Amino acid sequence: MVTETFRMDISAVGSDDGINTYEIRRKWAEKGKKALVIELYPTLTADQCGNMDVSTMHLMNHVQELGWGEVRIVNLYSKVFSEKPTVSQLSEDDNNLSYIEEILEEQDIGGYDIVIAWGNTLISHRQTIQAKTDLLTMIKDKGLAKQVKCIVTNNLKANGVHPLYLGLRYSKDVWSLQPFPLEKVLNELESTEKKASARSSKKASEEEKEAVSMENSEEISVVRKETASAENDEAVSGDSKVTVPAANGEKALSERKVAVFGENDEKASTEIGKKRKGVKRDVSADKK
Repeated sequence: MVTETFRMDISAVGSDDGINTYEIRRKWAEKGKKALVIELYPTLTADQCGNMDVSTMHLMNHVQELGWGEVRIVNLYSKVFSEKPTVSQLSEDDNNLSYIEEILEEQDIGGYDIVIAWGNTLISHRQTIQAKTDLLTMIKDKGLAKQVKCIVTNNLKANGVHPLYLGLRYSKDVWSLQPFPLEKVLNELESTEKKASARSSKKASEEEKEAVSMENSEEISVVRKETASAENDEAVSGDSKVTVPAANGEKALSERKVAVFGENDEKASTEIGKKRKGVKRDVSADKK
């Protein structure tokens, strides 16, 4: 009969407000290698370090195969998410990068397996690309590139696979470590960043062209309105010029008619007067 005892010391480092978790550390043996596992984002706050999320559970189920006696889990992002975040919720995290740098500068870091396990999500997200590039460049600059590894199984050979994916698909496989192609991945990240930058520039250019086009359309619309208004003003002015003289002409014509009628009346009156005088003279002559 055999009795086995397993004890684990767990500690965590996080922000005072519980929003960020920088590290969860689990140690269960004095013998065995230490591992610094770099995942994507934490799901537990520091005061929940006694709990075990699904990713950590799958990882802990295979630590003996991996030859570890201690695991320190850090992430590209330190903000805690209880469910998968949207890209808008992810932001630059300088404090997190500085914390990881402190670990990489510890005296015994030379005995660690530095394990890339951030998975293949957000591969085109520019902020995540930058975070990966900064971290891998830091590891390279500190001369730790040969210690960088990733977890594989006898049925899956891929770089940087996340423990959750491995646990869900390959939990019954034997897990092992293989060297992580740091230089190759850095080049791929640089290429992806250039493509993302080109797409972003193209989109910005198209938006600028669209804005200019809309502005020009508005200017053309204003010019057309001003032109139409000017034409209407000219038309109104033209109508006034035609109408007013016409009215004056009618008035003048009427005045002329009145004058003619007056002259005719005067002539008629004179002739009648003459006739009447003639009649009187004739009558007078008859009387004579």
